Amino acid sequence: MPALFNGMATASDWMSAATFVAPYLRRFGGYTLPDFIVVRYGGSKTVRMVAVLVTIGCSFVYLVAQIHGEGLVVTRFIGVEFAVGVFFGLACILVFSLLGGMRAVTWTQVAQ
Repeated sequence: MPALFNGMATASDWMSAATFVAPYLRRFGGYTLPDFIVVRYGGSKTVRMVAVLVTIGCSFVYLVAQIHGEGLVVTRFIGVEFAVGVFFGLACILVFSLLGGMRAVTWTQVAQ
């Protein structure tokens, strides 16, 4: 990959919501949100489990929004109903990622 395109891929990753969370975690010395919450609000297993569940819940909401957007794009691009568009789009993402590996994923980030 040319350096310019690697830079574009890295920039698209860093222009996400993680940009606003990561500096606080890094300054705090933690690597994950549950690490931060456990130290900040107590070290019990219950607190860690709640933090993990909240993190998974937030990730799920983000994933649903991404899949919805992908379904809309595919629906409008090839003119099929929404459920077929979601299935087709996810299948394409899976195939391209499996066949292309990290190079394909990097090109996807460049496009974003």
